[in-house]
Amino acid sequence: MKNISKISLVIAFVMALFSGAAISIATGWEPIVTVPAVFAFAFITAPDGVLMYTLASVTKSSGDKNGGTKVRVLWAPIADFATIKGFKTTTNPGDSVTIDGTHVFTGALGFAELYITLDTAELNAILKGERDGRSKELQYEGEHPGTNKLFEEMGRHTKNVDGIALVPMADGTNIQIGTEDFPAELTTEFKSGKLTGPGAKNKVMITMPGAQSLAYYEGTITLL
Repeated sequence: MKNISKISLVIAFVMALFSGAAISIATGWEPIVTVPAVFAFAFITAPDGVLMYTLASVTKSSGDKNGGTKVRVLWAPIADFATIKGFKTTTNPGDSVTIDGTHVFTGALGFAELYITLDTAELNAILKGERDGRSKELQYEGEHPGTNKLFEEMGRHTKNVDGIALVPMADGTNIQIGTEDFPAELTTEFKSGKLTGPGAKNKVMITMPGAQSLAYYEGTITLL
């Protein structure tokens, strides 16, 4: 093992011939890690703390598969939080893309709700960068109807503020946009429409660069 270079990520593929077999993987600077499996890709913890991950089969899940989002989006400035939770560091399936608990606000603060017209919103995770340096940019867009002073005021004061958003999905999950280290930005636009065409509408846009994946939020949601 002395000839193995100290790379930050080791990917190993092993086929075990018997169900009781185990996969043992070692690096030049880490103790041996044993993972029981028949097939496995193992991502080994490097000195910088990269989480070990063993690839599991992904089968069709049960329940609703509704696309789209619900008729609201939630937003709060980073400055309003007393404690912002990060991703889980445990290794159960799905943990590495799940927020570790409930965010805590200062005093009586909480997420502000913004009504979004049904079937106008969409959340996308857009791949960015190049090989060996890729990330995703989370992009949310939705529409709020009519002329609304409160909406305009919100847009005026949030355009340069770091924040965290929660997007309630139609299937019941909540996707978080923004973290303490990579905060989201909320910006707005207005379109008057025409007398004979679609009415006035406001567009809300929430973006977060530098994401590695979607972030599933399963904690308690505190509202204003």
